[in-house]
Amino acid sequence: MIITLQVNFLKSADLGFNKDAVVMLPLPGGATAASAWLRGQLANFAGVKNVSLCDRAPVSTIGRGGTIRYDNKDWENFVVRSIVGDENYVKTFGLQLVAGRNLSGHDSSHEYLVNEQLLTRLHIKRPEDAIGRTLTAGDFNDQNGTIIGVVKNFNNQSLYAAVDPVLIASNHAYYEYAAVKIAGTADGGIINAIKQKWQQAYPQNVFAYQFLDERIAAFYQKEDMINKLIKASTIVAILISCLGMTGLISLITVQRTKEIGIRKVLGASVGSIVGLLTGDFLKLVAIAVVVSTPLAWWAMHNWLQGFAFRIGIGWWVFGLSALAALVLAFLTVSIQSIRAALGNPVESIRNN
Repeated sequence: MIITLQVNFLKSADLGFNKDAVVMLPLPGGATAASAWLRGQLANFAGVKNVSLCDRAPVSTIGRGGTIRYDNKDWENFVVRSIVGDENYVKTFGLQLVAGRNLSGHDSSHEYLVNEQLLTRLHIKRPEDAIGRTLTAGDFNDQNGTIIGVVKNFNNQSLYAAVDPVLIASNHAYYEYAAVKIAGTADGGIINAIKQKWQQAYPQNVFAYQFLDERIAAFYQKEDMINKLIKASTIVAILISCLGMTGLISLITVQRTKEIGIRKVLGASVGSIVGLLTGDFLKLVAIAVVVSTPLAWWAMHNWLQGFAFRIGIGWWVFGLSALAALVLAFLTVSIQSIRAALGNPVESIRNN
């Protein structure tokens, strides 16, 4: 249950940007006249909201980065992740400006957007205090620039990692993708239209694309596989346990057939006999729950520590699991118990 909840959380968590209906198109040869023409053509489509040329999406398993120098002070001792995108990058991915303005569109690295985490690392409390300050980016050959805006934090890696300090700048030399934000639901028609324009821009290359949400989902393939294996193993374990309990209760009812018969002759009800036979089993299941709960919590707590962003382990998970185990055990055992309790007591006493 905890693994399933964590996997669902990974897939549905708010990453700080809009990952839905964004198509990533590779740009053969980087930013050229062809990529500029392609951006202009795609921007005119009725089904396209925004188009941005960039080096990558806001979240990626790979990335560039380096240290920085803020306001002509000493170089910092932490790494800042660098993202390169044009003036449409913020709108295309739905990043949120909290102070300042967006990139102007001039193709240079003289303007920087930074995220809130970078200001936190620089001990700057108010985003407005960073606007207009000088920032030297080691990742851009020690290029001096000006902080023109601050964006809200967003996850620039998978949810295994915490949010990094990030800066965003424009530089056509680093563009590798055209990110296309589609209006509404993407269908075959809009993809075919994008393909036609892309092939006009790059007639010598093979068209390829990937939806950003699919790329992000691929980060958690291992967790998906673990979740499926755990579910399958759980089903097998439950079936084996039920078979084992069925065999045990069958053996016990055979051994106590005369006792059951005598109790019925003396006026015992079916319910009391079923309770007599199932009570010991339910006690054992309850003991197993008490023993296994702290072990399960310890194992799942350690597993969740591998994620910077994770769910909390609520008490209701163990309560529901305990209830399910007890109900399943009761149903399994009571079927055989009811059969024994409904038997003819005279026959039971005579045959034993």
